[in-house]
Amino acid sequence: DVGKDGSMEGWVSPQEEEAALQPVLGELKAPHVTSDSVQLEWSVPEGTFDSFTLQYRDAQGQPQVLPVDGGSRTLTVPGLSPSRRYKFNLYGLWGRTRLGPVSTDTVTGEGAPAPALLNPPQPVLGELNAPHVTSDSVQLEWSVPEGTFDSFTLQYRDAQGQPQVLPVDGGSRTLTVPGLSPSRRYKFNLYGLWGRKRLGPVSTDTVTGEGAPAPALLNHEAAPQPVLGELKAPHVTSDSVQLEWSVPEGTFDSFTLQYRDAQGQPQVLPVDGGSRTLTVPGLSPSRRYKFNLYGLWGRKRLGPVSTDTVTEEEAAPQPVLGELNAPHVTSDSVQLEWSVPEGTFDSFTLQYRDAQGQPQVLPVDGGSRTLTVPGLSPSRRYKFNLYGLWGRTRLGPVSTDTVTGEGALAPALLNREAAPQPVLGELKAPHVTSDSVQLEWSVPEGTFDSFTLQYRDAQGQPQVLPVDGGSRTLTVPGLSPSRRYKFNLYGLWGRKRLGPVSTDTVTGEGALLKHVLCLTNPETPQPVLGELNAPHVTSDSVQLEWSVPEGTFDSFTLQYRDAQGQPQVLPVDGGSRTLTVPGLSPSRRYKFNLYGLWGRKRLGPVSTDTVTGEGAPAPALLNREAAPQPVLGELNAPHVTSDSVQLEWSVPEGTFDSFTLQYRDAQGQPQVLPVDGGSRTLTVPGLSPSRRYKFNLYGLWGRKRLGPISTDTVTAPQEEEAAPQPVLGELNAPHVTSDSVQLEWSVPEGTFDSFTLQYRDAQGQPQVLPVDGGSRTLTVPGLSPSHRYKFNLYGLWGRKRLGPVSTDTVTAPQEEEAAPQPVLGELKAPHVTSDSVQLEWSVPEGTFDSFTLQYRDAQGQPQVLPVDGGSHTLTVPGLSPSRRYKFNLYGLWGRTRLGPVSTDTVTGEGALAPALLNPPQPVLGELNAPHVTSDSVQLEWSVPEGTFDSFTLQYRDAQGQPQVLPVDGGSRTLTVPGLSPSRRYKFNLYGLWGRKRLGPVSTDTVTAPQPVLGELNAPHVTSDSVQLEWSVPEGTFDSFTLQYRDAQGQPQVLPVDGGSRTLTVPGLSPSHRYKFNLYGLWGRTRLGPVSTDTVTAPQEEEAAPQPVLGELKAPHVTSDSVQLEWSVPEGTFDSFTLQYRDAQGQPQVLPVDGGSRTLTVPGLSPSRRYKFNLYGLWGRKQLGPVSTDTVTGEGAPAPALLNHEEAAPQPVLGELKAPHVTSDSVQLEWSVPEGTFDSFTLQYRDAQGQPQVLPVDGGSRTLTVPGLSPSRRYKFNLYGLWGRTRLGPVSTDTVTGEWAPAPALLNHLLVDGWRDGWMDGWMDGWMDAHTLVHALHSFLSIACPAPQEEEAAPQPVLGELNAPHVTSDSVQLEWSVPEGTFDSFTLQYQDAQGQPQVLPVDGGSRTLTVPGLSPSHRYKFNLYGLWGRKRLGPVSTDTVTVLGELNAPHVTSDSVQLEWSVPEGTFDSFTLQYRDAQGQPQVLPVDGGSRTLTVPGLSPSRRYKFNLYGLWGRKRLGPVSTDTVTGEGAPAPLKAPHVTSDSVQLEWSVPEGTFDSFTLQYRDALGQPQVLPVDGGSRTLTVPGLSPSRRYKFNLYGLWGRKRLGPVSTDTVTGEGAPAPALLNNDGCVIAWKDGGVVEYRWMDGWMDGWMDGWMDGWMVGWMDVDGWMDGCMDGRMDGLMEGWTDEWMHGWMDRWMDACMHGWMTACMHAWMDGWTVRRLDRWTNGQTDGWMDGRLDGWIDGYVDGWMDGWMDGWMNACMHACMHDWTDRCMDA
Repeated sequence: DVGKDGSMEGWVSPQEEEAALQPVLGELKAPHVTSDSVQLEWSVPEGTFDSFTLQYRDAQGQPQVLPVDGGSRTLTVPGLSPSRRYKFNLYGLWGRTRLGPVSTDTVTGEGAPAPALLNPPQPVLGELNAPHVTSDSVQLEWSVPEGTFDSFTLQYRDAQGQPQVLPVDGGSRTLTVPGLSPSRRYKFNLYGLWGRKRLGPVSTDTVTGEGAPAPALLNHEAAPQPVLGELKAPHVTSDSVQLEWSVPEGTFDSFTLQYRDAQGQPQVLPVDGGSRTLTVPGLSPSRRYKFNLYGLWGRKRLGPVSTDTVTEEEAAPQPVLGELNAPHVTSDSVQLEWSVPEGTFDSFTLQYRDAQGQPQVLPVDGGSRTLTVPGLSPSRRYKFNLYGLWGRTRLGPVSTDTVTGEGALAPALLNREAAPQPVLGELKAPHVTSDSVQLEWSVPEGTFDSFTLQYRDAQGQPQVLPVDGGSRTLTVPGLSPSRRYKFNLYGLWGRKRLGPVSTDTVTGEGALLKHVLCLTNPETPQPVLGELNAPHVTSDSVQLEWSVPEGTFDSFTLQYRDAQGQPQVLPVDGGSRTLTVPGLSPSRRYKFNLYGLWGRKRLGPVSTDTVTGEGAPAPALLNREAAPQPVLGELNAPHVTSDSVQLEWSVPEGTFDSFTLQYRDAQGQPQVLPVDGGSRTLTVPGLSPSRRYKFNLYGLWGRKRLGPISTDTVTAPQEEEAAPQPVLGELNAPHVTSDSVQLEWSVPEGTFDSFTLQYRDAQGQPQVLPVDGGSRTLTVPGLSPSHRYKFNLYGLWGRKRLGPVSTDTVTAPQEEEAAPQPVLGELKAPHVTSDSVQLEWSVPEGTFDSFTLQYRDAQGQPQVLPVDGGSHTLTVPGLSPSRRYKFNLYGLWGRTRLGPVSTDTVTGEGALAPALLNPPQPVLGELNAPHVTSDSVQLEWSVPEGTFDSFTLQYRDAQGQPQVLPVDGGSRTLTVPGLSPSRRYKFNLYGLWGRKRLGPVSTDTVTAPQPVLGELNAPHVTSDSVQLEWSVPEGTFDSFTLQYRDAQGQPQVLPVDGGSRTLTVPGLSPSHRYKFNLYGLWGRTRLGPVSTDTVTAPQEEEAAPQPVLGELKAPHVTSDSVQLEWSVPEGTFDSFTLQYRDAQGQPQVLPVDGGSRTLTVPGLSPSRRYKFNLYGLWGRKQLGPVSTDTVTGEGAPAPALLNHEEAAPQPVLGELKAPHVTSDSVQLEWSVPEGTFDSFTLQYRDAQGQPQVLPVDGGSRTLTVPGLSPSRRYKFNLYGLWGRTRLGPVSTDTVTGEWAPAPALLNHLLVDGWRDGWMDGWMDGWMDAHTLVHALHSFLSIACPAPQEEEAAPQPVLGELNAPHVTSDSVQLEWSVPEGTFDSFTLQYQDAQGQPQVLPVDGGSRTLTVPGLSPSHRYKFNLYGLWGRKRLGPVSTDTVTVLGELNAPHVTSDSVQLEWSVPEGTFDSFTLQYRDAQGQPQVLPVDGGSRTLTVPGLSPSRRYKFNLYGLWGRKRLGPVSTDTVTGEGAPAPLKAPHVTSDSVQLEWSVPEGTFDSFTLQYRDALGQPQVLPVDGGSRTLTVPGLSPSRRYKFNLYGLWGRKRLGPVSTDTVTGEGAPAPALLNNDGCVIAWKDGGVVEYRWMDGWMDGWMDGWMDGWMVGWMDVDGWMDGCMDGRMDGLMEGWTDEWMHGWMDRWMDACMHGWMTACMHAWMDGWTVRRLDRWTNGQTDGWMDGRLDGWIDGYVDGWMDGWMDGWMNACMHACMHDWTDRCMDA
């Protein structure tokens, strides 16, 4: 490949190729065969191959091709069907030659394994060794003495102690682990995966070298540095690229290839150092890929050398339009249905004429199969034509005729058997134009069910048009002028096809002009279309204007292509002269064509080109400043029905360009409707009955949005609420063919929402077909002949599935079995151009099912084109000029392939036709580089004359390698990424025009230098914060990160925006030295750090006298609680904290309000000594402790408790009132006429119907409930807790007010006061346990603000808050500060579960990105500015995240039907990812117009997680996910199959339907009720922490919507086992008690299963991204690991972790959380609340708290809690 002078050659000559040793393929064998897979093995006796390809046909007969690396000798083919013969052909690729094939036949197993396979021996892992160790890598080897593994996983910890997991193929026995640190000990654990088991590990320890090179490495130093040659892509297919490269000098240890896949995810492929070629499989067709190859030489990575290539287009078959039907017809509408038997269409258009004869065109999305046409006239015949748009081709139409009204069936159809056979009359063509023929025929006798018309189009392709049985005329459009056509008409009568009758005609050039003129007014002149202009252009819309100089048009249609190249058609009224086209892409060229429709003629088009974007405004926009601003009038809703609202508005002054109407639908999803600027009325359909809607109307005027004006209205109630349950009638199969069955059924009573039909196909696979609720017939296609099928039809009515009704039928035998074998005639090439060949052939006898054409392209790659059996001509495009091609045509007849017939031809030299010589040669204008950064250059150019087909840009990269970028002919700008800083580049642009390459035009530019970090200073230091400042002398950074260690030595990382130069670090400790390191992030490079050291100021002395803590006593002690009392002789404390250790030795901390002098500690163990320490918090000081020791009682109730229940009178709850009500809050008041309560609880349901529970202190008599929805009725229930008794409730109903700004001050006091004390204190306490004091201090400061200290300083002002960038899970906010400066900011919002979130922001920041949001959810953000002790604001903004929810409404035992929504915008396509029953990842592409998908072939009783991604341009958004479990068999009760001395494993099933979640209830050894929430997809649960030899009763409830079903129960007795000093959980967590009660966790295999494989790959993405861990590991494997993590971790280890290891940790976190609700009597509230759960209100609490909390576990709660608790907790666990 490489000469001695270093020059490289692009290909090997044929002489050299013959001289080289040609490799030989050995025998192909199938040693291992299962029911669904085959393992193949082969040998290569001589030479080596570059790669292999394996070809076979799947169960459907579709050819499959698998690329295989040249070094492989084995391959497992999965996904096969049982008991089926497969033939495998293996080809070897050697250079440009394909050798072989070698073949083998095998039959897959029957599904039941042979006796030898029933109990296959479990494989055994042999010893793990590390024979080769360097300073930065370890080569591992192992053996498998017995059996085989499916795969392996290697686990180890890197130099930072982070766990790493490497997956390894089951056939490998060696692995090299790179990227290690020198002189470090590593322990490697290897696991073998065998089915669902994980065996092992086998382990080895090794220490990497010290960096001193081995003798081989010493030679490495002396050896010259190797050089990477050019990287090429000689062989490219639609899904793979073969790369080749050379090494002119030296040798590399290994190579790595980097590229991005179709989803933009980075992929890294390791390559052996001796390889010079690599085939990259699994690519997407028609997509540009850039490959970077690096050479690894010792510790150096040289390169990259790069190449760009575009994969070939996928030979997608032309889609086919099925039949068009009108199953539902009313007096004013028709519902149409159609099918697409093959392929997919980009979109459809429906054409028909209205009652006035005006043509109407309706565009339809490509994923739709039904359409309702409204606004028709009664008792009128309509003909509908449906066209399918596929690329630039319009296929069809398929047609149907129908009459609006009552249309009774003809009597002849009711008595078909007695009716005579109908007769077809003569077929005529009375009306012929240049592009259409109108046919007429008669039926002298009888009636036909339908007709079909057959003819061949101008390309010789057969066309079939279905016609309704009542029609006698048909117009065939889309014909070519001056061409002879033969039309054959068949009549369908039952199962018979009669005819044909035929006619021949020649199209002409307008012979019927006089006839058409007679149909219109002869005196009316033909109208004329004037010029089309685009006076107003924005970045996403274009306003078009046109004129009609003469006459009038009936209507117009506007055609253009959207950003994805899809054609769009907009119908326009004949009186309009302006139209605004919304939803365009910025900076994109659009061409608009306007047609005028006049009678049956379409005149035009007139056209205009425009480019969207921010360019200079048109003169009309410049004059807009002088025009008066329009004014929006009042918005009214004069007409309201149960499902629609008609809106009207006025415009008192001026005119608007357009309007937009915004409202929320019944699901709370925001909806936006664009309205033309001339409209003053709009009807909003599809609403829900008896529901309040608020409509906001905005007026768009230029770039301004004025308004809104609003109106509220309530839709009318549903008329028929009490609908009877519908009844399914009989299911019949009246029409049966060899490959289809037509089913019919009736619904005697009621109506169904929809139906589902279930049956099994010929392979026994279950199939599910969804059917619309209005249908009564369904044709099931694709069946096998002479096969018995059983069909079950279910009716879906609300949440019920009724039925099934069933029928059995046998398909007809194969038709024409005795037909003679067809014969292929001669293959000819009558028409040949420079890049295409038109082939023709004949079939002298018989007919073929289909054909396949085979040839080799210019690269020698085989190509296969499928052809329809009715075709006898085919044009092969995309050939190379002056090249010989040989074409082989095969005919497919049943399962037989006949032929081939062949022909050779040479393509032409490309002489242009005379018509192409006339256009003037285009001219390239100047090439400029207006925008240059350090790593990219934006180029711009012009084309003064003509147009180019495309452009190519050439330049050399930093390594001097030439780069070529293809550019579309319509582009005028291009950004070149991936450049090096401070480097001169020369760019050459060529224009391609036909076969000519014109140019180049050139420009030189130098990229910007690498940015530089300046000095880091700390100019302002206080006792608890440091303000840092830095500079950037050169360049700009994308962002910064600041790293430091807090007072506890924990590392902290703060992200900083790239535009910031200052940052205040809060929450520091006084008199403490801190070192701050600042890094600058520039692309993928982290520069720095720059550092500074500083010492915080000492604690400021308070002027007030220091308070004093008095004695701590325990006057009341029971067996499970202690009541403490204390005094404060001098001063006052802000708050107290009580510390003690529980029975397990875990430290507990209880926060107490500063005004309290008593506290009851519940949940203690009997007969146990406790020591309590009480601390007083005063400002930032913690005084104390004062202590007391006490021993709890032996279980008998203390005298105080007996007296409490016997002597004290039972308290009484008085009336509950709501004296103060606003639009979003209610203030409640109540009284207690007798006695006193320990505490209260208030229960109500929020706007989403979720139950809410608020604990209230026993001394309170008033409570304000915030966060309510306006104009909504709420019912509040108040309970009083007295000892263990819950009394009440007392209740009140109230309706919140309508939103008005008048009570804003009251709302501010109520909501802000509550949020300041609760959100600021509670959230700050979550985020750092050491700042709890600061949170309480903030609460007291806000409640009692101190006087202003600095009167002279001007008060700062908060500017507007905006959300410029919104994704599905994050929002970027921006704001300004017009005057003054703030000390800091706080951002408040509610997460998807309604939980308040608070984010602190530095006072110098003006932007913040809020992560972890939920898709398609509306968020309101409030920003406050903190200035001294004042909090100013808020400024607010609302925004909605994108991408909707994914649901699984219909689940069976082997399929799942998924549904999703797209609240805003449209996607190009979707991809669905999940893992099948074998754990293999599956990817299903979905059309961008679809909103539902049925996933078949699943396994019963198995949990599946589905991830849906939306593809939009080059971006992949999402995923949105859903979990579901497929159905089971027979129902079973609740069982306890596994019982130990301290745990019980429970199992249950769900015979029908799915639950949202479950709750398990039982009482522990102390009789305390326990509640465990369980996910709705779980069917097993292990309950830990039980006592030995004790009877437990478990009650399981299922939660379904707002209902709680059940319980199912079981009793069991735990075993007698005595616990050892160290407790071993089921999950392998050894909990050992150290001195002092500190817990040490020694993690074992079970923990490694759930935690390392899942959690570390999932949760730690956010932490580890700072150190680049994401780049190396996660980018390539995130898609796969996320699914494995979900299955293994969330459903396995998470349950055990929550139960076994979280009890102590949860208690500490929950006490801190509960302090935000109430700081008094936590103990009494806990006692009363837990007792109240078991009294029957458990469902309300669980619905409101546990279900909501668990659903948002990964979002809100974990973000808040993990930041506080996981830092300390994880360090302790990881050290162990």
